Amino acid sequence: MRNRLTQVRGTTLKDKADTEIRGGTEADRLAVDFDHHDAALNNEVLNGVYSRLLAGCPVAKTSAHNGFALVTRHADVVEVEKDGKRFSSAEGVMHPAHAGRAPSIPIEFDGAVHTAYRKLFLEVLSAPRVRGIEPYLRDLTERVLDAFAEGADIDFVERVAVQIPVRAVGHLLGLGESANEQLQAFARVVLEHAGTPAMIEAMKELDALAKTHLDERRAQPRDDYLSTLVQLDFDGRPLAEDELLNIIRSFVFAGFETTARSIASLVHHLVTHPELQTRMRSDSASIEGFVEEGLRLFPPVHTMFRTVTTPTTLHDTPLEEGERLVLLYGAANRDPEQFADAETFNPDRANARQHLAFGIGAHYCVGATLARAEIRILLEALAARPPLELVGAPRHLPRLMMGQMMGVDYLPLRFNGDH
Repeated sequence: MRNRLTQVRGTTLKDKADTEIRGGTEADRLAVDFDHHDAALNNEVLNGVYSRLLAGCPVAKTSAHNGFALVTRHADVVEVEKDGKRFSSAEGVMHPAHAGRAPSIPIEFDGAVHTAYRKLFLEVLSAPRVRGIEPYLRDLTERVLDAFAEGADIDFVERVAVQIPVRAVGHLLGLGESANEQLQAFARVVLEHAGTPAMIEAMKELDALAKTHLDERRAQPRDDYLSTLVQLDFDGRPLAEDELLNIIRSFVFAGFETTARSIASLVHHLVTHPELQTRMRSDSASIEGFVEEGLRLFPPVHTMFRTVTTPTTLHDTPLEEGERLVLLYGAANRDPEQFADAETFNPDRANARQHLAFGIGAHYCVGATLARAEIRILLEALAARPPLELVGAPRHLPRLMMGQMMGVDYLPLRFNGDH
């Protein structure tokens, strides 16, 4: 069914006729009554739903989970994200709330408290700090790619896309790369078993591991981020134990799984469009554009919720106090009012960085600079190696995991050995 159109400047994902029918009857159903937790909401259906929503009401409503509004247009998502007074994150960015999960630092806080917590992450994620670890990221990337090229495992997701960000997180926290398998296992359980006792148990195990490291840093401080956290003066007091554990959870669950999905989805697109691999090799200056278009068309996080704090309107749609609404980043990133030829992967797109894969405003992803650096450095390393080719059938996540995340989950690849 795929109808690929190769262009001088990019690749078209679907032609118009294909776009209109993709997702079939499930997309028809979910576009009318959207449910981000529906088991049928796989990648194809999800994109079909977006096509239908963008052709319809800008702020539709659904009856799922006691009802909420759907924000699909780029301009409307920006308006919500930039107005934390009317649209709060403090009631939770996931819906329904997961029992037993404390509000995530910093994203589920507003105002001055959010700002103060956010600064803690900038200790290691600010642009100058990320520039400072680029030599480490380059060395890490080369080591991971060498191991993949020499190994028997052909899954690029497991052996490369996950390994780079998870090891980088361990390095940044001060846990070391050796913690990568534990961190990866915790995140996988949470992703696949959100809202269940298995998720709660995995979080308890992660907390136990984190507590061990925090106690070690209190007894013998090191030159690492965990030591900084336990010694920090936070508004005249030390951080409480539950705050420290919450911060570490945020690093683990948001710090690598999302970047891994971004990497996997972008590399999947490159290997299914060989002309793009050729372009990447011949024009290194275009790599920044590859990164941004990958983030725009294949955002790892598709939903974030907000709560209306006062009666208001959005795109002429009335919203009541207490009403929930979901920001659909995947739809907003394909809004034809914002992006010309929105379905086309175009590394020369002038406004590609206006995508909303990292959000915008006060809650703009604090790890965006690191994620961009990890993806860019990987593409630069791949451009210097033989082309990658598919050696099996790739798979996306089977549904919108946790009601939030989509991306390629299995990607069988090999370097073909010829430059």
